[in-house]
Amino acid sequence: MFNFRKVKPRTAGGDMPMAESPMKKRKIYPNIQIPLSALPEAEKWPPGKTYHVALELTMTELRVRKGDGVQDEWGNQASFDVKGVAVLKNKNKGGKVARFASKEKE
Repeated sequence: MFNFRKVKPRTAGGDMPMAESPMKKRKIYPNIQIPLSALPEAEKWPPGKTYHVALELTMTELRVRKGDGVQDEWGNQASFDVKGVAVLKNKNKGGKVARFASKEKE
């Protein structure tokens, strides 16, 4: 079974009081984009719902800020190439893989 780690979002909207702010405060999560050719199931999924997918990744870069006094935890990042995508049937039933979108071998 997969145990998904919760991701702490950033808050956007500035420090101004809500009545003065041109933007409402909202949560911003890390974001990825996957072409529908790699995840064709997504074309039938309504936005706003939660889906469970597994990714096969190759790390291409690691950026760690040290000693610059910045307290921004998002300044430390890893970059990845997505090599495979799998839709999980049900995260509560052992995280079984429904299908792999990519079966290419390197």
